[in-house]
Amino acid sequence: MRIKARDDFYHSTLTGAALRMDKGDIKNVSEELALQVIADGKAFPMEDDADETPEEKGNDDVVLQTETKTETKTETKTEEVDEVPLDPEIVNAMVTIAEEGDEDKLTQDGKPKAFAVKDFLGYTVDSEARENAWHHAQKQLPKE
Repeated sequence: MRIKARDDFYHSTLTGAALRMDKGDIKNVSEELALQVIADGKAFPMEDDADETPEEKGNDDVVLQTETKTETKTETKTEEVDEVPLDPEIVNAMVTIAEEGDEDKLTQDGKPKAFAVKDFLGYTVDSEARENAWHHAQKQLPKE
């Protein structure tokens, strides 16, 4: 997608893409990157045969289409976030350890320590899975 820079800018994404443009520069960039810099107001879309801004031409449709695409892209990114799958065995281990109340196996806030979970289950559980299991285990613990 062709874009034209409104001002000098540098833009980078979480995926590692980066773009530096001087005011008035025109570049072909990926649609994802173009939509991000357009949404941030750093650039505007260019038609293949035009060198003037949509504001100069009085073409508001281009801006509206970009806003719609940006909203759609944001929704897509939200859907791509994957949660760690729930493992009931880890949740049960967390509940049991927490209910035992052994201070050596619990953090100050009552969460089972990593070594305690490993000793109980017989295998190492990564921190993300422990966090997810603890979130669910707290729902099963009696309120104090």
